[in-house]
Amino acid sequence: MNEQVSDRFAWLDSHTYRLEAGLANTQWQAEIGRLVAQYPAYAAYQAYEQPFVDQQQYRCSSGLVLDNAPNSAGFLSEQNPLTRAELSKQLAVADRQPVRLLADMLYWPQQNDLPLHAGLLALLDPFHLQEQEWQATCAVLPQLLNSGGRGILEVFHYVKQAQFTDWPPAPPGWCGPVAWIDAAPFHLAVYTTMPVNIEIGELLMSLGWRQK
Repeated sequence: MNEQVSDRFAWLDSHTYRLEAGLANTQWQAEIGRLVAQYPAYAAYQAYEQPFVDQQQYRCSSGLVLDNAPNSAGFLSEQNPLTRAELSKQLAVADRQPVRLLADMLYWPQQNDLPLHAGLLALLDPFHLQEQEWQATCAVLPQLLNSGGRGILEVFHYVKQAQFTDWPPAPPGWCGPVAWIDAAPFHLAVYTTMPVNIEIGELLMSLGWRQK
């Protein structure tokens, strides 16, 4: 592992899908309108996504990050071969470097040349949260984030119960979940490192997330 710390922050996306895709949620406009009315902090996201939605497109998570953080280093994974090929084409068109793309997020801990970064934003976004994917994420975090760095990990889980409370304990050296939100069947939780624990918790509260 490279002992030098990059001045870029790292973006890790476990199940990337694409940078942009056809709009699947026909209720997006009504749903974001309700969110903005209740939590105005969503307005910036709505404003950025709206031009894509107007064209019946949707800018996916990695597309949003790579657009808005030009100095970030992307570490992306996508299992489906056809989707991964399309993602590779989108990355080539975007001419977005540096970005690495692996077939499976389980391969990330096996890389022996991952550079350390002072900041890390990570998304663990399988359809169902699996123990092996959680363990792989915990293993790769210290390979990408410098000790004492600013780290944020968002975790997704799909389950039909109204609330989901069985979030795994925080990765070593991390805190959390510092906040979570339930919109059954979709559930999200965020973990952070200590330097951003309070800051991120307060930000998520402004978006309607809950804390203990």
